[in-house]
Amino acid sequence: MAWAHYADYWVVLLFYGGFLLAELDIRRSALAASKTFSNTLSSPKPSMLWSVFYTLVFIGGLYLGGQPEQRWEHAPGWMTLWSLIPSYIHDRHRYWTGWGALLLVWSTSNSPMLQRIFNNRFTQYLGKISFSLYLVHGFMIHTLYYSLLPVVWNIFGSETHLQKEVSFGVALGIVSVFLFVALNFFLIVRSAIIGSKQWQTFYNYTPIFCISTV
Repeated sequence: MAWAHYADYWVVLLFYGGFLLAELDIRRSALAASKTFSNTLSSPKPSMLWSVFYTLVFIGGLYLGGQPEQRWEHAPGWMTLWSLIPSYIHDRHRYWTGWGALLLVWSTSNSPMLQRIFNNRFTQYLGKISFSLYLVHGFMIHTLYYSLLPVVWNIFGSETHLQKEVSFGVALGIVSVFLFVALNFFLIVRSAIIGSKQWQTFYNYTPIFCISTV
């Protein structure tokens, strides 16, 4: 990881970081299941102090993950963080987001309280279709930001922060309606062919098709 950091290979750094976090999680699970762990600790649940610590790390990861690409000098704390980026890092806009991602994964894997955020049915469903969303996220960005927002700005204006926020909310609402229609179309088609022998293949590719139609 140190070599990848110095060589400015942020993709390799994140790969090694994820590999390390996965190994730590496996070892932690094995330790929790062992008799030694049960005999050493009175309770397998983390203390309140550790829960607070992991929550703060999680919030810190979210903050680093929101590294601004422009006008970072106006964002609280980012002038200092920007100055801490080593001079040999070329893609400076990705530096802190990578560390933020590692902090998010590490804190969540250690905190049952944080894991509840990702264990509900809605979040599990988002994880199920995450690859489909990944495939079309570029299309969504171009639709929402490059095409739809200028039209909404012409209607509601963009001179003040309030006008910009209202315009963004309207544009997001329009896209959400199309996503809702696409999702319901997927559910209707799924229920209609659920008895088909080719259901599994269709099920794997329909989310991509439905969301892409937006």
